[in-house]
Amino acid sequence: MRALVLISAIAFPALAWAEVMDKEFGFPIVVAGGLIGAVAIFAAARWLPWALIVVAPATAVFFVMHLSELLDPHVGPDVLREAGALYVGISWALPLFVIVALIAGLLLRRGRQNAAT
Repeated sequence: MRALVLISAIAFPALAWAEVMDKEFGFPIVVAGGLIGAVAIFAAARWLPWALIVVAPATAVFFVMHLSELLDPHVGPDVLREAGALYVGISWALPLFVIVALIAGLLLRRGRQNAAT
């Protein structure tokens, strides 16, 4: 069996070709990571601001890992070609959504503090 796989890989190298998206986060992972990060950051900013010490860096690390691949001059164009513009657009929109959630949580917290005084 191993010999057959080896012969097939030599005879048909396109079958052994690894795609770029095999090594990247899938679309559901990117969307779930962004939405979970946004909800966690909003909740932390609104009710437990000290929790932002943990939640914000964790979300930032996820997006830095992901967006660094999109910014790579060798990988980025292949990701766009294989996954499409929707994947790349969502990948850039979700960090902005997380920032908006952070600002909204902080503003709502501030509004609640002003109402109590």
